[in-house]
Amino acid sequence: MHRETSADTTQRDGEPPFRPAPPRQWPPRIPPTFAPMWMRIRDRMLTIAVWMAYLWILRERIVILVGRFSPELEAYLRKRIDVEFTVNLWPYVWAATGLVVWLVLFGVLRRHVLLGQATPEHEVPALPPEPHFAAAGVPVSQLPVWRTARCLHVVYDTQGRISGAAPSPQRQAFSA
Repeated sequence: MHRETSADTTQRDGEPPFRPAPPRQWPPRIPPTFAPMWMRIRDRMLTIAVWMAYLWILRERIVILVGRFSPELEAYLRKRIDVEFTVNLWPYVWAATGLVVWLVLFGVLRRHVLLGQATPEHEVPALPPEPHFAAAGVPVSQLPVWRTARCLHVVYDTQGRISGAAPSPQRQAFSA
């Protein structure tokens, strides 16, 4: 609590000083309505191209896997698909492995920072409401009404800045 804050402007008991972040949705999803159509088409085309490249790179292993279940089908696929693969992928595998290990170690070692909330030494104390009320031209005696208000009516000026606010009377009656 800020030292200059009077007793009647303290937080309500049991109420945290901040709202905790909601749990993360996994896997993260981007609703398609927020992206333009050309981006959705581009993303689908890139996804299909990457999967086709991935299957092409793994074509020899796929033919071998099919051969474990059906040797006849493996022989047919070897005739139809050129499965000889001459590119050495080991440098890419090692690079990808190194990147994954680095990311995992970075995440594990800095987990407290990545998942951390505001700590007391970094917390900014709450400002007393009196200067805010005075700047807005609202008497401090209305502080309890503002604290219990669930909905505020905000007025904007021509430049888009907030020029005033008041508790909405119709919502205030329902919140009691």
